[in-house]
Amino acid sequence: MIGQPQSPLPLPLVLAFDAVFGSSTIGNPAPPQTSLGSDTKIGSLRVGLNFAFPIYSQTAGNMSWPSLLAGYENAEPLPTSINADGKSLYNPPGPRSAAYDEFPKPIISTNNGFDFHIYYMQHSAAESQYAKELHERVRREFPELRIYKLWDKPVGPHPVAMFEVNTFNPHQTGAFFSWLTVNRGPCSVLIHPNTGDSPKDHTELMSWMGRPYPMFLDALKQGRPR
Repeated sequence: MIGQPQSPLPLPLVLAFDAVFGSSTIGNPAPPQTSLGSDTKIGSLRVGLNFAFPIYSQTAGNMSWPSLLAGYENAEPLPTSINADGKSLYNPPGPRSAAYDEFPKPIISTNNGFDFHIYYMQHSAAESQYAKELHERVRREFPELRIYKLWDKPVGPHPVAMFEVNTFNPHQTGAFFSWLTVNRGPCSVLIHPNTGDSPKDHTELMSWMGRPYPMFLDALKQGRPR
């Protein structure tokens, strides 16, 4: 059981509860957690599964990151001059980043580097129809990508219906990301890399388009579809 809460959950997280569990009364909720264990009570809502709320689960206080400037200690200072637009900084020309052509480590480049999970509410006729049309359009627009069938119910760690699309290089990833940004409609999209650490991929390295959903992390540990 979570003890006496200190602060309310952010509104988007409350909305995520409502989206997944239906209308709920969340009275004096617990502060954001990386996961909620078995039979956890939040206000008047009891959650009997291990769900994660990744978008709010990590803070600088309990994580550390390696310096991205390692190896640049002796580099020339960057100029502070401003471009003609009066706002952007002038960057001197340099070598082309390898990230344009290959995924940065630890993303696995030998298979699909990124997964896009397109979520929709299976009980909403309008969302279900849009997702079905989006799925067909993606197959026609991006036949070179790996596109899975529509799952019309929760599967693996995913709490609502969805379909999955895999990309295999940075060019595909960027192109599909930009296309999906303006064509996802009412659907939310979970985007995560594949590094060989599935729980971390889904909770620390992921990005969202639209509203985030909590995920059932136990399914990742049990090797269910991801």
